[in-house]
Amino acid sequence: MGGNYPSQTISGSGVGRSASSRCSFFTPDGQVAVIGCGTRIADDGVTPTLDFCININGSYLNLDGGPQLGIRTQSGTIRGWTYQGRSGSDRGWTDITINRVDTGAWALDASNMLVEHSDIGPSLDPLNNRIEGGNGNGFTDDLIHDFPVINGGHFECITWESGFNIVIQRNLFKNCGVFDIFAKPVENISGLVDHNSFWEKIPDGGSGGGYNNDNLAVRTGAGASSCQVTASNNWMMLSALDLSCPGSKDGGGNTFHSNSETPPDPRQS
Repeated sequence: MGGNYPSQTISGSGVGRSASSRCSFFTPDGQVAVIGCGTRIADDGVTPTLDFCININGSYLNLDGGPQLGIRTQSGTIRGWTYQGRSGSDRGWTDITINRVDTGAWALDASNMLVEHSDIGPSLDPLNNRIEGGNGNGFTDDLIHDFPVINGGHFECITWESGFNIVIQRNLFKNCGVFDIFAKPVENISGLVDHNSFWEKIPDGGSGGGYNNDNLAVRTGAGASSCQVTASNNWMMLSALDLSCPGSKDGGGNTFHSNSETPPDPRQS
């Protein structure tokens, strides 16, 4: 039901649940459930930030906010910037779908975890989206927006640290403080980055700084020797594609534009 709730942990897999028999949480039409958050210390070593809002420690789950984005996380303000708290999953779980949920960011540690048709952001360092455990995870048909550097950290909309068969597809990225997607993985990875639009409306030096860096950077340096990542059919900023990790490739169809141009919205309903 609608209302304000404390931080929530969804645990266990339940008797008889499977990939085809899931437990679903949803809000009734027209109602909004706002989930509170715990705190962690930001990169400046001082500022408390909102984290651990929705913690998923189970398998075979659907979390669905409906057309009104009726599941949302708590908002807060730091140095005049309003942002939302981050949610995530733990390692070892599988088959989780997040649909039409409004939150600051997600940390994906489970496997076969999909975040779709959701509003992700605004957020600030160190609360970015992270792909840091498990395989078969992805972000599809999401609005991922407004991730500024406020607390002095290196900060991307999505950090990709590990995982095979990752799919990042048909998302609209807007105003990512450093990179939109940064893969400098600790182990070999594979996946597809396809039909996304990357839009940096605020010029370099704007509030938060660092805009118009690489939209997608796939690099070695943290332990990986092979990144079987294909980038295709993306609408990108000028000189915004770095595929320097061996195995990564331009799959064709990528186009490059100035930040004065408005991209198409690639999301599907």
